[in-house]
Amino acid sequence: MTEPIVPLEHSDFVGGSTAARRIGCPRSYALEQIVPKPVDDGGIYAREGTALHEVMAKTLQDDIEPTSLLPFTYTDPRVGWSFTVSHALWLEKGEPALTAFDSFIAKQEQRLKADARFLIEKRVSFPGIKNAFGTADIIAQIGSEVFVLDWKFGNGIVPAEENKQLMFYASGALNSFADWFEDIDYGDDTTPVTMVILQPAREDSIDIWPTDLGRLLAYETELLEALREIEEHGDKARIHDGPWCRFARCKLICPLHIGAARKLAERFDDLKRALDPTTPADDEHAPATPNDWGHRYADLLELAELVEPFIKEIKETAHQAAEGGLDIPGFGLDSKRAGGRTWALDESQTKRFLQRHMKAGEYMRKEVITLPAAEKLLKAKGIEIPAKHVERPQSSGTKLVRRDKIKEPVEPVSNRIGELAEKLMNR
Repeated sequence: MTEPIVPLEHSDFVGGSTAARRIGCPRSYALEQIVPKPVDDGGIYAREGTALHEVMAKTLQDDIEPTSLLPFTYTDPRVGWSFTVSHALWLEKGEPALTAFDSFIAKQEQRLKADARFLIEKRVSFPGIKNAFGTADIIAQIGSEVFVLDWKFGNGIVPAEENKQLMFYASGALNSFADWFEDIDYGDDTTPVTMVILQPAREDSIDIWPTDLGRLLAYETELLEALREIEEHGDKARIHDGPWCRFARCKLICPLHIGAARKLAERFDDLKRALDPTTPADDEHAPATPNDWGHRYADLLELAELVEPFIKEIKETAHQAAEGGLDIPGFGLDSKRAGGRTWALDESQTKRFLQRHMKAGEYMRKEVITLPAAEKLLKAKGIEIPAKHVERPQSSGTKLVRRDKIKEPVEPVSNRIGELAEKLMNR
């Protein structure tokens, strides 16, 4: 097994992925020290991302065709899990991201009349802070400009603008590889620094935010102040929830998130008491009769949005802890249902067996790639899929979402029934 290119060590204090959390909620560091660390880097999607990162790193570092690596199996050398990047997954996520990268770099080289130089999967240290480091996917220098590029293979859209993770990598790279940036003017605050997110989930697979050394220096001051607050105040430091809480293990004990769960339970108790005819009229805890159900459901949905991720986090981290050997009273590990049967021998041996008993067309089948995957590949070539080749399945029903998230408004069934009844009565 070859050593992975993508480094596996992460800073416990602050790194690229935790920079926004430390700035937004300095108390997060003290809270994280109380919660057991996960055995590995998460579930199936995290493993998929790690494996795709490794394919990208090998492709760029060795200057090879990525398809020559496929199917590519990544095995974590620490805990032994494996994930295989198939041809289908590469077409869906890897190819669009790499195409966007190639196109972007080519445009910048043409604009700046210079060749790009790359640092790939390099550990960078943040200036002035001990144990503050992270791994940048790609740092590039083209002429007198700096570019920080990051692969994102998840479905949650990540913006490049004011991205604290990429700014951490930019500051770290300029600090750790100062001699490498031979054409960069460190004394000029207007020196361009461009942040780039390469994400297949985006329509164009890329998001770009041009900034400069001046903004980077302001960011360094912002992060340094947050880290000093952590060191000086510890578990009394400022606490605040926000988007940085999404992957934070400290949510399990955070008073803001636990408070939301408790509040949800209290609201349910209030509703049950309001609907219970046996509730005494003089009960000081009995709420008024619920005649405004619209607002009540709105409140409960708001609370559910806060609690659902919290519940998911509890289950995932408890599972990881149990796999790491922690005894959780009343709970234990059970085997998942096994998947379908697979061929035990390699492909050539399997083919020889099938050739003796079947025609080639019966066992050699090719699947057409999905429409979204084909659309992204064709778009890069300037080709649009004709409407006759596209079919949109009819909706199977409705779902309740926030009004600002509605894409195809649906009228309530009761309204449609009422309108139909009125038409029939007037005939």
